[in-house]
Amino acid sequence: MTKRLCVVLVIVLFAFAGAAGAQQRLTPSGAAIEKALEKYVRQMDGRAVDSDFQLKAVPRTDKAEASVIGSVVFVDGVDFLSDGTPFRIVVIHSKKAFDQDVFIACLGTAFTNSCGRLIEGRRASFTADILVVEDGDSAGLALFVVKKLVT
Repeated sequence: MTKRLCVVLVIVLFAFAGAAGAQQRLTPSGAAIEKALEKYVRQMDGRAVDSDFQLKAVPRTDKAEASVIGSVVFVDGVDFLSDGTPFRIVVIHSKKAFDQDVFIACLGTAFTNSCGRLIEGRRASFTADILVVEDGDSAGLALFVVKKLVT
């Protein structure tokens, strides 16, 4: 029940994020977000919820990072930013909380080379910074930029 309430709150926040957003219906991307959240709730309903939360002190440093563990399904070729910085896109298939493909950017020479040596079908673990696009048609898109790679 608590998870459903959280999902409803997230959907409401997306719907009323801006003045223009409050005036319009859900966009196709908003509908996709709603569908993914509903699928997540359906799969989580059967699992036990830990109601005994441990409260800890919140660190003083800000960060937005994610950990992704799964099997490598695609390793793209090297591409370059306008300043010449190399990058490579890697797709990881993760089955947690449900089957999904996660796109991860390997940025910089060391990570681009390390990601290039990944073998499709093998498991890998990524710790990544979360970078959110702020401009253009992709505004709000979260990008995962590798900070640590374990194979």
